[in-house]
Amino acid sequence: MQKAYERIDWENYPSEKTAVNEQNLNKMDAAIDEVDNRVITLDTTKATKIEVSELFSGVAFDEGTGVITFTRKNGSQITIDTKLEKLAINFAYNPAAEQLVITLDDGTKQYVDLSALITVYEFLDSDTIAFAIDGGKVKAIVKEGSIQGKHLRPDYLADVTIQASIATQKANEASEKAGESLTQANRAQTEADRAAQYSGIVAPGFYVDMETMSLYMKTGVGVDFIVADGNKLCWKIA
Repeated sequence: MQKAYERIDWENYPSEKTAVNEQNLNKMDAAIDEVDNRVITLDTTKATKIEVSELFSGVAFDEGTGVITFTRKNGSQITIDTKLEKLAINFAYNPAAEQLVITLDDGTKQYVDLSALITVYEFLDSDTIAFAIDGGKVKAIVKEGSIQGKHLRPDYLADVTIQASIATQKANEASEKAGESLTQANRAQTEADRAAQYSGIVAPGFYVDMETMSLYMKTGVGVDFIVADGNKLCWKIA
């Protein structure tokens, strides 16, 4: 809102700067009229005493209870309970009771039943799978030597069976060859032993004691004497 009147700053006689004339008087007249109008407007738009009495003159807050109290000019009060003392300041979980424990600002506790929301799973080992818990995480491992043909993918099992059959065939062939090689080696060893034996044989020599008519072997190594056909004396390799 702007001012309704600007001062003239009157000067005394004999100054003629601020003469009491039509211009100055009308200026004052217009300003007084404007002020009068504003007073009337203020009077018609101002709040009544009854209306003012309903206005709030003060407000107070109780931190212990969380209640805000508003006081009116007529002395009446209005309270608003913010329930701030019921705000949760801490949470805890009771696994035995399956409850959420909420601690409120005023020290009281509230309990929330979570049993309907919690499902306990039990992991059981099988013949092929074993379970272990590490840091709250469940791990599954395959037991060594537990995988059978029925656990394999059909096409993979067929490949394994074919490869196993091929490996068995190769093993049999290798075994047969090894057997043949062993037989040849045994035969060669026998021949070598016989040759060694023959190389050490010395043909025997004989002489007869004419007085006693006894026959003696003079020389010979690795041979034995035998009587053949009843009256023939022969020798053979021992």
